[in-house]
Amino acid sequence: MAAGLSSGDERGIGNLCRESFRGAGDLYEIGAPSMHAMMDTMTIAPGVAGACQAGAGFGGCMVAIVGREQAQAFADSTRSRYLATTGIRPDVYAVRGAGGAGVINQFAKEENYDAG
Repeated sequence: MAAGLSSGDERGIGNLCRESFRGAGDLYEIGAPSMHAMMDTMTIAPGVAGACQAGAGFGGCMVAIVGREQAQAFADSTRSRYLATTGIRPDVYAVRGAGGAGVINQFAKEENYDAG
């Protein structure tokens, strides 16, 4: 995924996301009708490169990778199609990727640091 995001390989991103969603359903039997409806909705929305579940996958949170310039069109399309399909009004949040967790070494350099 990191390589696909760095190079802009939307096809590769889409394939990884589809396989993640399929694998979670097949291997771990996680899923819900609302998740499948959201996947169907997100994958045809404007600007989406890939979409999958986040977390345990029991219908709570889905993630789509969308180009910044298409974010509003994606959100509008997703909201209206999902509502029309399920009768559920989804919340859609635009977020930006950031670096992952890491070790912070600032305290290790302080002589008076007391971990206790």
